[in-house]
Amino acid sequence: MTNFLVLGGTGRSGSLVAKNLRDRGLAVRTAARHDADVVFDWDDPATQRAALTGVYLVAPVPWVRYAAQVSAFLDLAEAAGVRHVTYLSTYRAEQAPATMDFRAVETELASRTAFTHTILQPGWVMQNFADQHVPIIDGVITVPGGTGAEAFVDAADIAAVAVETLVHPEQHARARYTLTGPEALTFAEVAAIITEVTGRPVRYQDIDRAAWIGAVVATGFVPADYGVILDWQTSTVESGNGSRPGDDIYKVTGRHPTSLAAFARRAFRAAPVSAAPVREAPQIRDLGDFVALEPFFRIVEQGLAGLVDGGHYFDLLADDVVFEYVISVPGYPRRVAGREAVAELYRGYGANLVLHSADELAAHHDREKSVVVLEYAVHGRVVATGSAYTNRFVSVVTIQNRKVTHWRDYLDPVAVFDALGWPA
Repeated sequence: MTNFLVLGGTGRSGSLVAKNLRDRGLAVRTAARHDADVVFDWDDPATQRAALTGVYLVAPVPWVRYAAQVSAFLDLAEAAGVRHVTYLSTYRAEQAPATMDFRAVETELASRTAFTHTILQPGWVMQNFADQHVPIIDGVITVPGGTGAEAFVDAADIAAVAVETLVHPEQHARARYTLTGPEALTFAEVAAIITEVTGRPVRYQDIDRAAWIGAVVATGFVPADYGVILDWQTSTVESGNGSRPGDDIYKVTGRHPTSLAAFARRAFRAAPVSAAPVREAPQIRDLGDFVALEPFFRIVEQGLAGLVDGGHYFDLLADDVVFEYVISVPGYPRRVAGREAVAELYRGYGANLVLHSADELAAHHDREKSVVVLEYAVHGRVVATGSAYTNRFVSVVTIQNRKVTHWRDYLDPVAVFDALGWPA
C-alpha cells in the first residue's frame, strides 16, 4: 500500500492535504517539528531519514534560503525509493528574486529523474484574512497593496489539487499548476465582500510597506530575513502584477475554485439580527495589542458560534464577566472580574508568547444549564527563544442573555513551564 508523508502537515494547506488523503482511506503521516505524527526538522537529517518510507508532499518552510536542505532531503528520498514529490511553491516563483529559493527548488526537482514531481504555484490564500497573517483588527484590514488586485485562493482548493497529484502521480508528472481563485480582487473589494457576508463593517487601510514589514517582523511572527519575501509579495500585488484567475484547479479536480464570498461565509460568523436595539459594551482599546492571541480568539468564537452575540472575542463577554483560572501557573491571578480587567490581563500576552494556530476544538453544550465546555489546543512560539509552544485547554463557559458571564479555565501548566522556564 502506498504511504504518504505530508511535510508541514500541521499547517494550513498541509493539514487539509492529510485530512483529504485519510478521507480516501489512504495511509498518511504528518511531519513537523511538533504535534505531528512524525518529528521532522530541516536542520536534522536524522529525522528526515527516519520519516522516509513512501510518497511525500514537500511543503514550504518559513525560510528565505532553504534549497540546500531540500536538496539533501531529496537525496534521501531518492535513496529510499520515493516515487513522487509534490512541491508547494508560490505564484510566479520563476520571477522571484535570486535571494529567495522558490525557483531554486523547482529547478532542483526538474533535474531529478529517479522520481516524478509536480509543482504547485498558488496565489495568496484566503485564510490570510481569517488568521494571524493579515488579521482583521477592529474592523480594519491593514496591508500594503494599494489598488492592486490578487486572485486569492482557498487553501482547501490547494489541498484538493495536491491530493490528486499524490494519488495519481502518473497523470501529473512534471506538471506545474497555477492555483488561483475565480476573481482578482483589491483589498478594498475583499473588505466589502466580508462586510456584506458578515453584516459587520470592514474596511481596507493601506500602509507604508517598510513600516508594515517592520511591524510584522517585530511581532516575531516571521524571522527578520523573511521581510524580503513580504516585500516582494506585497509589491507584486501593488504594482498590478498579482495573480490572476486560471482554470488549473478545475482541470485537476473537476470543481471550480472557491469564491471569496463562499470562503467568508464559511470562515466568518454573520452578525446577529436583533429585534430590539442592544446596548453596546464599551470598546476595548487598541485591539492590535492582542494580535498574538488571534488564533485563541478565533477558536473560541467558533466554539460559541450561534450562542452568543458580538463580533470580536471581547464583545462576547458581559461587562461583569468573571474569569476563574482553576489550573494555572504560579503568579497568575486566580480570579479576574470584569471584561476590561480580562482584556488588560491579556494585553501583555504577546511579550512572552505568540500563537500561530489553534485546533482540536470540541464543544459540549448543556442547554438546561446554559453551559458550554470547550476543549481546544493552541500552538505558537516563545518570543524570547523562538522555541515551540503548545498547550491544551478546557474552558467551562456560562452564558446568560447571549453573553459570557462566567469562565473557568484549565490548562497544562507543565507545557507553560517547558516553554517559559520552571519556577525556582
